[in-house]
Amino acid sequence: MPTALLAQPRLIEPWQALTSITAEWNNDGTQDRAVLIQNPDDISADLVLYLGNSDTLAMDEVAYLPEIVWSGAMWGQQPELNLLENESLQLHSMNIAIGRNRWHEILTIDYRDEHFVVAGYTYDSYDTLDLDAGGSCDVNYLTGRAEVAPAKGQYRTISLVAGAVALEDWSPALIPDNCIPE
Repeated sequence: MPTALLAQPRLIEPWQALTSITAEWNNDGTQDRAVLIQNPDDISADLVLYLGNSDTLAMDEVAYLPEIVWSGAMWGQQPELNLLENESLQLHSMNIAIGRNRWHEILTIDYRDEHFVVAGYTYDSYDTLDLDAGGSCDVNYLTGRAEVAPAKGQYRTISLVAGAVALEDWSPALIPDNCIPE
């Protein structure tokens, strides 16, 4: 009787792992996991998502997103994962360590209709020498609304086409022009 060939699981070396989150996204009673790993290029991080398999009691890789965020070499530049109260996953990248232009970028990832989607994007920047410089943008892809402030205190709302973005389709090109960091 022939044996089915199984895909080899992705090998993650301990030194590559930046952070991980274990949660229950698909409500099947098994634990799921997100792992953020340092890409071999040393300037970006990859995201690997796993869903628990109740039949095999293993975790099946369901998404691999190479170079999804920038990753620096020191504290204040390394990306991290956070879990919100509603079980949304946040992928947070930043440069709050060096240079006068500092920034935070957050992708909010939800599990909806059996798929991971980008539900939101947040960007905030500031200048350590010019306190009036910098800006922010908070996009909710689910509602199609974004709050943008190209300069401190100049908030306005813009409308987008509502609808979550499939995580595997995510690209910086999907960030509204008003939100693109300068």
